[in-house]
Amino acid sequence: MRSLAPLILCLLLSGIAYGEVREVCLSDRVGLNSHARASFDAEILEILKPVGVTFQVTCTEGAVRVVLSKVPPTRYAGALGLAYRQGNRVFAGLHVYLQPVLQALGPQVSAAIIGRALARVAAHEVGHYVLQQVDHDHSGLMRERFPLHHLASDDSTPFLLAKN
Repeated sequence: MRSLAPLILCLLLSGIAYGEVREVCLSDRVGLNSHARASFDAEILEILKPVGVTFQVTCTEGAVRVVLSKVPPTRYAGALGLAYRQGNRVFAGLHVYLQPVLQALGPQVSAAIIGRALARVAAHEVGHYVLQQVDHDHSGLMRERFPLHHLASDDSTPFLLAKN
Protein backbone atom coordinates (compact mmCIF):
# COMPACT_ATOMS: atom_id res chain seq x y z
CA MET A 1 0.00 0.00 0.00
CA ARG A 2 1.34 3.42 -0.96
CA SER A 3 1.97 6.12 1.62
CA LEU A 4 -0.76 8.71 2.06
CA ALA A 5 1.74 11.34 3.21
CA PRO A 6 2.08 13.08 -0.21
CA LEU A 7 -1.71 13.26 -0.59
CA ILE A 8 -2.18 14.59 2.94
CA LEU A 9 0.52 17.21 2.39
CA CYS A 10 -1.12 18.27 -0.86
CA LEU A 11 -4.51 18.60 0.86
CA LEU A 12 -2.99 20.60 3.70
CA LEU A 13 -1.26 23.01 1.36
CA SER A 14 -4.42 23.50 -0.69
CA GLY A 15 -6.42 24.46 2.39
CA ILE A 16 -8.89 21.56 2.13
CA ALA A 17 -7.83 19.99 5.40
CA TYR A 18 -8.07 23.33 7.22
CA GLY A 19 -11.82 23.71 7.17
CA GLU A 20 -12.44 24.21 3.48
CA VAL A 21 -11.07 27.73 3.28
CA ARG A 22 -11.27 28.62 -0.37
CA GLU A 23 -12.15 32.32 -0.40
CA VAL A 24 -11.08 35.37 1.55
CA CYS A 25 -12.62 38.84 1.31
CA LEU A 26 -12.00 42.28 2.78
CA SER A 27 -14.56 44.21 4.79
CA ASP A 28 -13.14 47.73 4.48
CA ARG A 29 -14.33 49.91 7.37
CA VAL A 30 -11.87 52.74 6.67
CA GLY A 31 -12.58 53.40 2.99
CA LEU A 32 -9.26 52.79 1.27
CA ASN A 33 -8.84 54.92 -1.85
CA SER A 34 -8.91 53.15 -5.21
CA HIS A 35 -5.11 53.03 -5.55
CA ALA A 36 -4.56 51.46 -2.12
CA ARG A 37 -7.43 49.04 -2.69
CA ALA A 38 -6.11 47.94 -6.10
CA SER A 39 -2.68 47.36 -4.58
CA PHE A 40 -4.22 45.41 -1.68
CA ASP A 41 -6.24 43.20 -4.03
CA ALA A 42 -3.29 42.41 -6.31
CA GLU A 43 -0.91 41.66 -3.43
CA ILE A 44 -3.22 39.40 -1.45
CA LEU A 45 -4.09 37.47 -4.62
CA GLU A 46 -0.39 36.87 -5.28
CA ILE A 47 0.32 35.69 -1.73
CA LEU A 48 -2.73 33.43 -1.32
CA LYS A 49 -2.79 31.88 -4.79
CA PRO A 50 0.00 29.31 -4.16
CA VAL A 51 -1.96 27.82 -1.23
CA GLY A 52 -5.20 27.51 -3.20
CA VAL A 53 -7.09 30.34 -1.49
CA THR A 54 -8.69 32.99 -3.67
CA PHE A 55 -9.47 36.60 -2.82
CA GLN A 56 -12.92 37.95 -3.57
CA VAL A 57 -13.44 41.68 -4.03
CA THR A 58 -16.88 41.45 -2.42
CA CYS A 59 -17.69 39.30 0.59
CA THR A 60 -19.97 36.37 -0.11
CA GLU A 61 -21.37 33.56 2.02
CA GLY A 62 -18.62 31.16 3.05
CA ALA A 63 -15.71 33.54 2.50
CA VAL A 64 -13.37 34.20 5.39
CA ARG A 65 -13.72 37.90 6.15
CA VAL A 66 -10.76 40.13 6.97
CA VAL A 67 -11.98 43.32 8.63
CA LEU A 68 -9.93 46.46 8.03
CA SER A 69 -10.41 48.96 10.87
CA LYS A 70 -8.63 52.14 11.81
CA VAL A 71 -7.20 51.20 15.24
CA PRO A 72 -6.69 47.98 17.19
CA PRO A 73 -8.30 47.37 20.57
CA THR A 74 -6.48 49.19 23.40
CA ARG A 75 -5.24 45.88 24.78
CA TYR A 76 -3.36 45.26 21.52
CA ALA A 77 -2.45 48.88 20.75
CA GLY A 78 0.63 48.09 18.65
CA ALA A 79 -0.85 45.20 16.66
CA LEU A 80 -0.91 45.49 12.88
CA GLY A 81 -3.45 42.69 12.75
CA LEU A 82 -5.13 40.08 14.93
CA ALA A 83 -6.48 36.59 14.58
CA TYR A 84 -8.53 35.71 17.63
CA ARG A 85 -8.16 32.32 19.22
CA GLN A 86 -9.09 30.18 22.16
CA GLY A 87 -6.51 27.61 23.11
CA ASN A 88 -5.14 26.17 19.88
CA ARG A 89 -8.22 27.06 17.81
CA VAL A 90 -8.00 30.15 15.61
CA PHE A 91 -11.35 31.75 14.76
CA ALA A 92 -12.35 33.27 11.43
CA GLY A 93 -12.55 36.78 12.95
CA LEU A 94 -9.47 38.27 11.28
CA HIS A 95 -8.54 41.92 11.65
CA VAL A 96 -6.06 44.37 10.13
CA TYR A 97 -5.50 47.87 11.48
CA LEU A 98 -4.65 50.88 9.34
CA GLN A 99 -3.14 53.29 11.91
CA PRO A 100 -0.35 50.99 13.20
CA VAL A 101 0.55 50.07 9.61
CA LEU A 102 0.73 53.75 8.66
CA GLN A 103 2.87 54.46 11.73
CA ALA A 104 5.23 51.62 10.79
CA LEU A 105 5.54 52.79 7.18
CA GLY A 106 6.03 56.48 7.95
CA PRO A 107 4.40 59.58 6.50
CA GLN A 108 5.87 59.59 2.99
CA VAL A 109 4.41 56.43 1.47
CA SER A 110 2.21 56.00 -1.55
CA ALA A 111 -1.27 54.51 -1.57
CA ALA A 112 0.15 51.51 -3.44
CA ILE A 113 2.63 50.79 -0.65
CA ILE A 114 -0.09 51.16 1.99
CA GLY A 115 -2.33 48.70 0.13
CA ARG A 116 0.51 46.23 -0.33
CA ALA A 117 1.51 46.40 3.36
CA LEU A 118 -2.10 45.93 4.52
CA ALA A 119 -2.45 42.91 2.23
CA ARG A 120 0.68 41.34 3.69
CA VAL A 121 -0.63 41.80 7.23
CA ALA A 122 -4.00 40.37 6.12
CA ALA A 123 -2.34 37.36 4.48
CA HIS A 124 -0.45 36.68 7.71
CA GLU A 125 -3.70 36.68 9.71
CA VAL A 126 -5.37 34.45 7.09
CA GLY A 127 -2.40 32.11 7.51
CA HIS A 128 -3.17 31.77 11.22
CA TYR A 129 -6.71 30.72 10.39
CA VAL A 130 -6.02 28.49 7.38
CA LEU A 131 -3.18 26.68 9.13
CA GLN A 132 -4.83 26.80 12.56
CA GLN A 133 -1.41 27.95 13.75
CA VAL A 134 -1.23 30.07 16.89
CA ASP A 135 2.57 30.26 16.95
CA HIS A 136 4.89 32.04 14.56
CA ASP A 137 7.69 30.80 12.31
CA HIS A 138 11.19 32.25 12.06
CA SER A 139 10.69 33.37 8.45
CA GLY A 140 8.12 33.51 5.69
CA LEU A 141 4.53 34.65 5.94
CA MET A 142 4.07 33.35 9.46
CA ARG A 143 7.00 35.13 11.11
CA GLU A 144 6.08 37.19 14.16
CA ARG A 145 7.44 40.52 12.93
CA PHE A 146 8.47 41.69 9.51
CA PRO A 147 11.33 44.08 8.90
CA LEU A 148 9.84 47.40 7.87
CA HIS A 149 11.47 47.31 4.45
CA HIS A 150 9.66 44.01 3.75
CA LEU A 151 6.25 45.58 4.30
CA ALA A 152 6.96 48.29 1.72
CA SER A 153 9.06 46.32 -0.77
CA ASP A 154 7.99 45.39 -4.30
CA ASP A 155 9.19 41.84 -3.56
CA SER A 156 6.52 39.50 -2.15
CA THR A 157 8.95 36.60 -1.62
CA PRO A 158 9.32 37.08 2.18
CA PHE A 159 5.55 36.68 2.50
CA LEU A 160 5.18 33.33 0.80
CA LEU A 161 3.75 30.68 3.09
CA ALA A 162 6.20 27.90 2.20
CA LYS A 163 9.23 29.68 3.69
CA ASN A 164 10.58 28.40 7.04
